Amino acid sequence: MKKLIVFLSTFLISSGFLFAAKWRVCVGSYSVEKNAQVFQKELKDAGYKSSIVQSNFGNKKFYRVFLDEEFSQKKDAENLRNEFSRNTFSFRRKLKGLWLADFENENPSSAKKTTAINPVSPKKEKAKILQKNEKIPVSKEKPFSVHIQTYKEEQAAENDKKRLAGKNVDSYVLKKLDKKESIKFDLQSGAFENADDAKVLQEKLEKLNLQDLKITDYNDYADEISEFDDVISKGSVVFEDVEKELPASIPDAIKTSLNQFPVNENFQIKKVQLYDLVNLKNAGIVEGENFASEYLPENFLKTTVAVSYVEYADSLFKKNVGVLIAISENPSYENFIKDEQKEFVIAETDFNLPYGTLHSFITEAGPVYLIQGITEDKKMFVQMVMNDFSKNEMMAFVENSYNDSSLLFYPQIRKSLCIIPDKVENENKFLSFVFDKVDESYAESKDYAPWSFKIVGHWKSNFFISAKNEKFSVSLYDLDYDFNAKNVHQMFMDEKNGADFAYNHFTKVKNTDGWYIENFYGNEVSFSNKSYIIAVNSDTDSSLKENELKSVAEKLKIWK
Repeated sequence: MKKLIVFLSTFLISSGFLFAAKWRVCVGSYSVEKNAQVFQKELKDAGYKSSIVQSNFGNKKFYRVFLDEEFSQKKDAENLRNEFSRNTFSFRRKLKGLWLADFENENPSSAKKTTAINPVSPKKEKAKILQKNEKIPVSKEKPFSVHIQTYKEEQAAENDKKRLAGKNVDSYVLKKLDKKESIKFDLQSGAFENADDAKVLQEKLEKLNLQDLKITDYNDYADEISEFDDVISKGSVVFEDVEKELPASIPDAIKTSLNQFPVNENFQIKKVQLYDLVNLKNAGIVEGENFASEYLPENFLKTTVAVSYVEYADSLFKKNVGVLIAISENPSYENFIKDEQKEFVIAETDFNLPYGTLHSFITEAGPVYLIQGITEDKKMFVQMVMNDFSKNEMMAFVENSYNDSSLLFYPQIRKSLCIIPDKVENENKFLSFVFDKVDESYAESKDYAPWSFKIVGHWKSNFFISAKNEKFSVSLYDLDYDFNAKNVHQMFMDEKNGADFAYNHFTKVKNTDGWYIENFYGNEVSFSNKSYIIAVNSDTDSSLKENELKSVAEKLKIWK
């Protein structure tokens, strides 16, 4: 009898999986299946695997989203629930009421597992059409005001207007067409009959730490406002966004890093650099390796597969932030604090990134704060440099800057990254991406051609791709609005049409007017599309010519 009891006990224990619960954490419940799918896609982008389960309660259907981790012990599931509820993903989405469920035994007859659901593609935003100026405070009678800032994008100007309203400052945006025939947006405050009254307001605003303020006279720029309104009245001027889904050609390590960068609407993008060190090395290009060696600890270089850098600027209050992220395939990141830094360490703390917990050291040196940390799996290194921040401002930036899971929150970034061609078999290997503003040196390099001045001050992105052992680059000059891009590229073609080059001629790219140039710098096909001027370039010693470059241009995702 004892043997029978022992046998039965052993059998029940060893066969316990037939009857035991399988606890999982439910992080969302929806009455509409599509909403559950959208949330599942957000989880996937943040690095979490999940499943959707359909449950029937009476005549109603619910679609519950479960994390894929499964536990036989309820307390282990509780630990995951508590950990997940405290992370950045839950915090920024204000998730509450996460609960546990016996996934195997709760309502099994009605459960429909749908782990293979295709994620919903992000929708394309509607084109934004500019409107004429309305109800302008300044006039010939009250011409004096305080100029605060000039912007290329209307949304950035409107955002800073809202920020100032929170400080009890009334401001307004003037839309202008400047002497370069480029659209701009000036943020201004006040409207006075004399300059002395404007001076009083200027001094008041300076006490709020606003810098580079100046008093302006309406009569000096009234024609720029009229010309803007005239352009709008003659036809639509459109700011058109693109789809937000990253191309398949962008490596996973780069996509992962994009999800870890801070997102803060008060800090606009100033510069972006993305390097796939493996593909660059295979292509014989040392640019990425040189960049990594300049910023990374020496003991990190051998195992790093991708390094990314983003620089932010709060143009209103003149603050700058630089963030570097390095990713390794192996858990090899450690010992990143140098001995000479240790005396400046003021705190050791953890921050929650979408990727996971970042164990960090905060260093203070004069007006500069430096945050350095590695993730628990030792595969990601993050370094953040903040200039002219107080301690409270520094902590607020870190804690409040993960309102979106991706750097694609910024339209100028997604407009550039998301048009890179998808990968086709072994073609279109991503090498690097560099994004910043065009400065005066660009016009100098073009012998100060009239069209080149109109590009200065706008965003430029370069991405480099290799295909069939050939390397080529695509340059995108984002002139913000289709009106700007068409005018500038037409000026460029008119100028080149008079030049005496053997290989310099008009061409067509998908029924769009373009231009082909072949010289000792390399070959180039350029054209205008939406708000872009786009140039597809070969290497100096490349065999790629007109038809091959046009083929690359036609694969860009801008044509959708």
